[in-house]
Amino acid sequence: MSRNLVRHALGSVLLALALVACAPTPPRPAPPTPLLHSTAPPAAAVVEPPTPPEEVAPEAADPPWSTLRAQFALQRCDYRPQVQHWVRAYTRSPRHFHAAWEAALPFVQLVTDEVVARNLPGEFAMLPFVESNYRPLAPRGKGAGGMWQFMPATARLQGLSVGRDYDARLDALAATRAALDLLGIYYEKFGDWRLADLAYNAGEFRVRKLLGERDGSTLDAAA
Repeated sequence: MSRNLVRHALGSVLLALALVACAPTPPRPAPPTPLLHSTAPPAAAVVEPPTPPEEVAPEAADPPWSTLRAQFALQRCDYRPQVQHWVRAYTRSPRHFHAAWEAALPFVQLVTDEVVARNLPGEFAMLPFVESNYRPLAPRGKGAGGMWQFMPATARLQGLSVGRDYDARLDALAATRAALDLLGIYYEKFGDWRLADLAYNAGEFRVRKLLGERDGSTLDAAA
């Protein structure tokens, strides 16, 4: 018996004795009827098992499309005839187009994260699809390589190692950061993200030459 239970029982006995001592003397009582003590064992306490916590289904990862759309920033490009030509070309086979983007999704997410972190136009996450279908392609000879299709000289200028044993152009994260750095450099030089995009594809010299011939400093003057 525990100490608290002993103290409680002792207190009850002392209280009963005090009441008996203060009460008047009653007539002689009849002999008490002996109490029958139950020999049945005390009922075992029922302990219910704890209720397991409800399993919460993990939320499905949100594809990057809504994030990219919210990040789109280049205006007056959507409905140009040249743009519509390529829209039709890319979507001529919807099943193939969808499968290509599904296969590219891990890389798209990586590029999207970098674009959003730098607060760049979301359109630049489309560039690797245009360049390589988002495939980190090995270069052929001294040609362009990786999903951003860096030429060896440009890659080295951006700090990417290009060698026989290791080619950083095939490193998706390293190449993405180098490509976005380069786009930022072109934006600082030309002051227009569309010109930065054009310089990435055609080269800075050709953009400067085109702008000089058109006597302008914006893409509208060069278009």
